[in-house]
Amino acid sequence: PEYSDGSLAPVYKGSVLVNLMAQRLNGRAFCGSQARVDTFLRYASRCAILHFYGHAEASDSFPDYSWMAFSSPVQRDHTDTSTTNNPLGRPGRLPNFSTVDNFLFAHQVYHTWIESDVALLSACRTGVGTVALGEGPLSLARAFQAAGCPATLMSLWEVRDDATASLTQLFLDNLLKGLEKDEALFRAKRDYYQTAPDPFPYFWAGFALTGSPEPVRLPHRWLLYYLSVALVLLASAVAGWWFLLRKKPC
Repeated sequence: PEYSDGSLAPVYKGSVLVNLMAQRLNGRAFCGSQARVDTFLRYASRCAILHFYGHAEASDSFPDYSWMAFSSPVQRDHTDTSTTNNPLGRPGRLPNFSTVDNFLFAHQVYHTWIESDVALLSACRTGVGTVALGEGPLSLARAFQAAGCPATLMSLWEVRDDATASLTQLFLDNLLKGLEKDEALFRAKRDYYQTAPDPFPYFWAGFALTGSPEPVRLPHRWLLYYLSVALVLLASAVAGWWFLLRKKPC
């Protein structure tokens, strides 16, 4: 998303990562001014991997009003002096709530149907919320699960733009290999720790997976699976027919 009103710091790494992975996964990317709430809701239930990369914040007092910030309907120019070390949430001052057209709140997610295999919430504190007895944390991640998404990658504290992009790309690369989601996240954290210039746990340990660990059902992988099954069945039928032809009568 583009945050042009100055109340939220720009996000630099998100559009590069989202566009890159959309090409590799044969998906669709909505970046900049295209990253609108209405676009997100329109396509949320049509993809295997749903990825939000931007600003978010958990509301401890009013969990239903935890929010994710999208591009404003009207963009404004503003001078920017921030860096890629920006946290993806908790800005220096509160965002401008004079219009809510560019905010998606948890209570709106609850009333949405999302059939994606996994939702990646690359933003701050998307797994944090008031703990309700018998319910657990009332977080944005929980809202996505309540909306039908079987698994969510969430953050447990403030996360940094550049570190989040690196870890998320490693995670998506592992999903593309067909790994189970929990194994994909484990390997992403391990590889980040071994290769990143800033391997301190604060930058990678805050992401957690909740929900089903099963591999993502990528369309091209399932096509190859069904073709393989069809070939095996065809080969079995041909072998059986050949055996019957060669069998001598009693």
